[in-house]
Amino acid sequence: MKIKKFLSGIKYKLENKERKLVVSNICGVSIKATPGTIREAVDQDDTWFFYLAKHNDVIFDIGCNVGYTALLAMIQNPQRDYILVDPNPQALNEAHFNLTINNLGLKAQYFSGFVSDNDNSNMKFYTIGSGAAGSMYASHAKSAAATNSFTEVSTVTLDYLYKLYDLKPDIIKIDVEGAETLVMEGAYTVANKTECAFFIEMHNVEGLGMEKAGQLMLDWCDKAKYRAWYLKTGTELKTASTIKDRGKCHLLLLPEDKPYPDYLIGIEQKAALPKTL
Repeated sequence: MKIKKFLSGIKYKLENKERKLVVSNICGVSIKATPGTIREAVDQDDTWFFYLAKHNDVIFDIGCNVGYTALLAMIQNPQRDYILVDPNPQALNEAHFNLTINNLGLKAQYFSGFVSDNDNSNMKFYTIGSGAAGSMYASHAKSAAATNSFTEVSTVTLDYLYKLYDLKPDIIKIDVEGAETLVMEGAYTVANKTECAFFIEMHNVEGLGMEKAGQLMLDWCDKAKYRAWYLKTGTELKTASTIKDRGKCHLLLLPEDKPYPDYLIGIEQKAALPKTL
């Protein structure tokens, strides 16, 4: 019996060797996570998101990947309601693992689907494994496209997710590698009913371009009675030409009667995360 248990244990270790953990420090908090989860250097938007999470409770994380941004939010408030959404089930599974191994995300919920402007359509999603960012556009997932690595995924709207979970989000984070304008076309109800903020990573999509994508966001704001704020400068985005030469940029969409948050003033792009919570 002991030999059988020993062999079973060895088999388990071999089968789960990919679950090696890396110990990192985020804002003074020790975090265990799968390799590649914790960035070696801050991205453009990490610190903006950190402070948005600090001042908001309920978050929808659209394009959560393996859960790095979820960790930034959960170390500040492990009890918060948090919805993680990604079309890649492998990435979503890893996000769940990264939260639970740290006893975080006790009220987190997970949904596998591609957030777009309609429900229940099928589409190609280019991706490889769990760590690399995937996209509906081959140009935003070049390694996956080069090997014709894609999966068929089902679409869902933000309005559907809002009704499904019956949660009023304070902020919705959107990082979907070029599909952000489509996401917003399915978000009029949640915007109207909750007046939440939208934290959006914009991409220069092949065939669309940053200026046209920016204009689509401004058009959405006009319809929804929101304003767009350009986070690099902390100023209102009034013309899409302002961002036409950016390869990637970040916008904060707020109801038109809400001012730019005081706590974001002076925080620059790629600013370092605070050393403590």
